[in-house]
Amino acid sequence: MKTDFLAEWNRTKKAFDTVAKGAQNPDDVTTKFLAAMDKPTGLTPILKEIDTAFANEHRKAANAALLKFYSKREPIALLLAKMVPKLTDDKLQMATMTLMKAIPALEKAMQEKLKALQDEKAGAKGASDWNLLLLFETDLQKNIDQLAKDLKPAPMAKIDKPHEVLSLTKIPVKHMDAYSKAAARLKAPEALASLKAFVASAEGCAKVCEAILKKEADKDYTKAVTRFVKDLRTLCKARVAVQQKKLEEFVKG
Repeated sequence: MKTDFLAEWNRTKKAFDTVAKGAQNPDDVTTKFLAAMDKPTGLTPILKEIDTAFANEHRKAANAALLKFYSKREPIALLLAKMVPKLTDDKLQMATMTLMKAIPALEKAMQEKLKALQDEKAGAKGASDWNLLLLFETDLQKNIDQLAKDLKPAPMAKIDKPHEVLSLTKIPVKHMDAYSKAAARLKAPEALASLKAFVASAEGCAKVCEAILKKEADKDYTKAVTRFVKDLRTLCKARVAVQQKKLEEFVKG
């Protein structure tokens, strides 16, 4: 299953770079934007991994590379979306919009290829219909990384020392990892069991955090932990819940 996602990205990025170099009298905001876009995006090695995985028909490697792409492309997409209304050069604005649209289109194409590969490996079309490829693992890790960043300053670290909130995430992470691996192998019953275990452990983590919040009064600390709990529950009650329902329907047949 040969793909050329890297070549497709390179063509799109090259077209943007050509327009960027010809930008007329850029203001300070535009100059900073162009400087940021002139740096490596980090997508090239990931897309190379994805193309190689598909060429070798390695489902697990393709899934892992797609997870990397998902986490790396988000800050780029956010920057592009932020800049579009600020650009005064019409050509540059159009090129930025084109690049912005190309990223989710590329991601969708990779998801479709991965689904096709999963069906092929399973030996039946539609075998992976339950696998929505929503990349929950990345969302969970982003939430935990933000919590770690929030709790890193000395005052916060001291407050958290008796609680060690980050340690509470180990079990949910373990179950999410098990879910991702089962989903990559199209093991629906295993994926469903792991997803249910994740939701239960995530709720347990949230409740312990709420108990901690009742003991602490520091505004920055409570804000950080409250945000973490809110995002964790949002993940469980929204997209994870949709995926769990899909899995349950698939397993029941």
